[in-house]
Amino acid sequence: MAATAHEVMRRQLGLFSKRVAEISADQPALESAVKIVWDVSANATNTVVFELSVAARTDEKLRATLQDVIAEYAANIRDTAKALPGAEQFPEDTFTALVAILMNSFIGTAIVRAVLPQPEMGERQIQLLTELLGGAG
Repeated sequence: MAATAHEVMRRQLGLFSKRVAEISADQPALESAVKIVWDVSANATNTVVFELSVAARTDEKLRATLQDVIAEYAANIRDTAKALPGAEQFPEDTFTALVAILMNSFIGTAIVRAVLPQPEMGERQIQLLTELLGGAG
């Protein structure tokens, strides 16, 4: 299970980094980054981590196996996000909290969206989070 989670982490971080590198200078960097996080959070590959995490809540052995991997994944997400345009404007503790809020919001939405799709709400979430993040610096 840990190997599977590591592979998901490798793929997701690679995809995120690739997409961030593709943000052109004429695109709003913050909005583009939020959309990328939205897309990557909701893809089928990330669903593997969701399913393993939900199962680990009630399985002590799985939880012990995944705990370090998920902690590493979270740290790598934060470190990768530091490469985003504008990330340097935030103090370290604020930046870490912002990344956690963004990820947790999108993870929750990704899980629920399979059961209750609300595409119009997704666009509004992206817009609102972009506005909030823009004012947090």
